[in-house]
Amino acid sequence: MDDEPALFDGYDSMAPAAQAERVFQAWRATPDCRPLLSTTRHDTIIKRIKEGIEAGFPYETIIGALERCWKWSSRRAWETALDISRRETQAATEPVLSDSQRQLMRISQNDGRLSR
Repeated sequence: MDDEPALFDGYDSMAPAAQAERVFQAWRATPDCRPLLSTTRHDTIIKRIKEGIEAGFPYETIIGALERCWKWSSRRAWETALDISRRETQAATEPVLSDSQRQLMRISQNDGRLSR
């Protein structure tokens, strides 16, 4: 999303309920947002998003979980979706090191000693 900085400007200073509503609206506005089921309730989704915010998850992880969770009434399904999204977000943002960089990291972890 190109407009993320403007959309989430001041996000951290908002109350969790307001943050949850803003994340929900941002998710629904994405072009590839999956359709909601007929049994889906807006207030249940907002409640799950609020739980994620209060647990300290960044909005990228929460939006990823929204794409993975199909059963909003189930807290266990939401927690699983958050965990999967957290791992995927972490893997996507993890730096990719070259062979030389990995060797240097290994040397520095061994207090400058070479080891195999």
